[in-house]
Amino acid sequence: MLHQKLATALSTYTINEIGFVHATPDANELPEDSQEYLPLVVMDCKLGFPLQHLPTLLKEADEALRTATKVDEKARTSKIMVLLKPDHYTALNIRKQLIMEKHINVKDEIELIDLIFTLPRHSKSCIAWHHRRWLYAQWPDTLDLEKELAVCERTATLHPRNYYAWTYRGWLLDQFMTTSKDQHKEYLRTRTWIERNVSDHSGIHHMARVMQAIGKDNQDSHMHWIDDLIIRFPGHEALWCHRRFCSTFFSLDGHGFVDTAITAAQETCYNDPDLMHMQIELAIRYGIWLCLVGISSTRREEYCSRLEDISYVRAIANKRC
Repeated sequence: MLHQKLATALSTYTINEIGFVHATPDANELPEDSQEYLPLVVMDCKLGFPLQHLPTLLKEADEALRTATKVDEKARTSKIMVLLKPDHYTALNIRKQLIMEKHINVKDEIELIDLIFTLPRHSKSCIAWHHRRWLYAQWPDTLDLEKELAVCERTATLHPRNYYAWTYRGWLLDQFMTTSKDQHKEYLRTRTWIERNVSDHSGIHHMARVMQAIGKDNQDSHMHWIDDLIIRFPGHEALWCHRRFCSTFFSLDGHGFVDTAITAAQETCYNDPDLMHMQIELAIRYGIWLCLVGISSTRREEYCSRLEDISYVRAIANKRC
């Protein structure tokens, strides 16, 4: 049975990464001690689940979980199930009970979730993230903040716009980054992340959460930073969304920056008309938003007229293409 092979592999090797295998290799392509696990692929502490056998593996794992009666059987079968399907409520609830009864060590459970998150698709499992949060809510003294932030960053890299990773990071901010020093470090870390991922709305949203925690003392430096990003990386809506937040958070009149951004786009993006038009449109929409929220409404008609013009130009360009 595949389930038994998987259980043996997990008990024999210290697996540090899992993944899906699209094509099962020939036995002679694998080390001799790995051949017995085929169609599972075990190499250098890496474990691959063959996609074509996944339905069978899940069926066997589910049956083993339902029929498990002893503590060690429940621990083993629930572990296999959450590795294959981390959103399996029943398996994780069984593990919660075993943890509360001290049959499973908290540190070992965190390592299991770390292993689950090495598979990009699994890194967006809301149930697995909730399980991790539950562990630290019950045993906060076991939390290593730097390690948790590294996990958040790695999973957000594996799966861009990883809402659940950023939500968990926000929880860490609220619960474990309560000093101004920790909050400022998180602000700088988030800035660095955004500079490398200017389209990631989840990271941008987290920045707003961090700013609300640290207050408004860094207004000038922050506005210089976000304005510089908008100019250097034209056409990214996430950055403009953050400037909207800043306009209300700092009570700013941002109309002057609309003109600055449009001029910069015309000067730097003339070789890429589509990018230039996109940046100008985002700037004008930001200006209209300023008018709608009451941050000076005298330019609303001007903005609407310019938006119609740029939309017309883009429509003509698209027809020609």
